[in-house]
Amino acid sequence: MYTNIYNFDKYARFVMALLLFYISGFSLNVWFIFGFIVLASAIVGFCPIYHFFGINQKLFEKSKYFEYFTKANTQPIFIFSKTGEVVFQNEISKKSILSITNFSLISKESAKSYIENSKKSTIIYRENGKSYQLKMIGFKQFEQILVYAFDITTLEKTAQELVHQKTIDPLTSLGNGNKLLEDIKKIEKHNIALIVIDIVDFNEIVSFFGHKKADKYLNVLSVKLLDFLMTLKQKTYLYKLQGDSFAILINYMNISDKEREIKTKSLAKGLLEYLETNTIKIQPVGLFIEARAGISTSYDCYKKTNLASELINNAQTALSECKTQGRNYLFYKEIRLIGEKYKENIQWAKKLKTILKGKSEALLLAYFQPILNVKTNTIEQFEALARIEEKGNIYFPNKFLHVAKHTHLLPKITHLILTQTLENFKNSNTIISLNLSQQDLKNSNLANILASTCKDFEREPDGVIIELHLDDIEPKYLDTIDSLKIAGFRIAIDHFGVGNCDLEVLAKISPNYLKIDKKISFGADMDDKKLISINAICAYAKTINAKTVAIKIESKELFDKLKNTDIDFLQGNYIGAPSKEVQFTFNAE
Repeated sequence: MYTNIYNFDKYARFVMALLLFYISGFSLNVWFIFGFIVLASAIVGFCPIYHFFGINQKLFEKSKYFEYFTKANTQPIFIFSKTGEVVFQNEISKKSILSITNFSLISKESAKSYIENSKKSTIIYRENGKSYQLKMIGFKQFEQILVYAFDITTLEKTAQELVHQKTIDPLTSLGNGNKLLEDIKKIEKHNIALIVIDIVDFNEIVSFFGHKKADKYLNVLSVKLLDFLMTLKQKTYLYKLQGDSFAILINYMNISDKEREIKTKSLAKGLLEYLETNTIKIQPVGLFIEARAGISTSYDCYKKTNLASELINNAQTALSECKTQGRNYLFYKEIRLIGEKYKENIQWAKKLKTILKGKSEALLLAYFQPILNVKTNTIEQFEALARIEEKGNIYFPNKFLHVAKHTHLLPKITHLILTQTLENFKNSNTIISLNLSQQDLKNSNLANILASTCKDFEREPDGVIIELHLDDIEPKYLDTIDSLKIAGFRIAIDHFGVGNCDLEVLAKISPNYLKIDKKISFGADMDDKKLISINAICAYAKTINAKTVAIKIESKELFDKLKNTDIDFLQGNYIGAPSKEVQFTFNAE
């Protein structure tokens, strides 16, 4: 039943009814009838007079609580009663979001329960081609639910464009390596094969004719490859990989392993012969096409949980060995010896284990890169980065982190880097930033471990930023991330703007910082599209009360361009390169 009387009002009405009964002498008269009406309204919680004149709403609008949410707000605002009805909405909400007429339309939980539990939540709501992020807050004191919306349509469109850029090769308009990964995952249960080809001595074409004509060569080549594949009865897909490499994905259905190998070998051989009989005209000459091919099949993949990556790696390994042996094409299964890369990985695995045990001359050290506050022009944060030093050489993470991941050593590296960083900043209030991996998030006791380590160095958790890659965040890790926030740690989302950009997951995390991926920030001084993306991310960050950090700031031109945007922090070698020595000063050239 609809109620419009607050609890304190009910208690006052009970007292008033008793007083009126006393005045009436408990006889049936006007005072007694009036007292009965007051008592009834207190019991059922409904007052017709309040309802008719809208007294509660008027009182509510005058409350201090409502002063924070003015009718002039440029974003839609709704206020619901505990019955779920709309008791207030500003003008913009009446024009932009027409379908929200009851709280039950945006929440499975009843309004009454939401208010009693003082719940807070965020959802994505879509209407008439627009997307809104709805922030919902239950106020038990006022028996109301506040919902305010942020238009994130532009950000979603930007995210979609970034996804398109992520999966399409701009030169040939073919799918790229990311698209290949996605497509393999869709059909990985089938009997599939992959052929990766590249052009013999393509670098000489680039050197002699220049990059523009070399690009034209690849564009024409992509058309010729498509023409060849169109003549086949077999279902195939063509992709443009990095450099001069192309990939052909073949989807076999009901076929034996032996038959698949015969057909794939025939296809590869036929393709290479077809290319050799064609030329690509680059003024003033026509160039012959000489290519090589590396081939892998799903049968050759042993790590079935990550078949897509293994299939691609196997084909590229076969192509590399094909070059070494001077072959035209080579199946991965024909490779008998472990390549130098695998030997190197084994050596690094052994080295990392001895370093972490303190039994090696090599040292795993924390380097610190300064982060500049754009508004104050001062260094306010430092990101801790792992480096290995050995006999005067410095090794970057790309040399050893992938090995550490496969050998499950990342949590130990995280702990070592954290302790070194806390020791270095022991007598400083400077905020430090630390990267965590998915292996770290698997530990449900992570927040307690990190908080305990901070306590040992007299550092409060709110002085530590935890950087997470959005691709590493799975639903099962959200509780661990939530416990980190409850413990006081700040959360930053790294590589934001590319890859997985799930806004609903992001809303649940409610990060303190968004670190814009270097693919977006780097070169933004010369690319207006990148600048538009940056501005869209900054606008979105404001709606979730997060700060933005642009990385890979390598030049004064880029620095000058971005400091005039809404970016909050800048990081890169122009601000300061990673170093064992902490650098607190920054002077723009």
